[in-house]
Amino acid sequence: MKSIDILVAVRNEEKNVTEFVERMNEIAPKNVFIKFIFLEDGSSDRTVELLRNLSKNFDNIDYISFENKFGQYAALSYGLGISKADAIITMDVDGGHHFLHLFDVSFDDGTGEFHDGFHDELNEVSLEGLSGN
Repeated sequence: MKSIDILVAVRNEEKNVTEFVERMNEIAPKNVFIKFIFLEDGSSDRTVELLRNLSKNFDNIDYISFENKFGQYAALSYGLGISKADAIITMDVDGGHHFLHLFDVSFDDGTGEFHDGFHDELNEVSLEGLSGN
């Protein structure tokens, strides 16, 4: 089974992180393993506590907490370096991405390149043409 890591940089997102996980798990396709890697960057609220609990309750949730506030781009760069997935998506939890179309992706043109698009209905994810496997 192919895999996608979704890298999510967060800071002070206690109001959004639980709903984000619930909604994303509802729409995640079943034909690919989706792993959420939260990159927590110096939150002063309960974000770390919530991520700790979520990672215990969901086998597809991991988090890394940085003690220093390096910023979103440094956190995402770190996540890109550690990911072992076939594909990576970066996003945030505060509504900057449209949930319903996130997984309308395809790798099936044989080039191994990522393609995305917006369509009326969520389609199954096809990763069959991904090169390297």
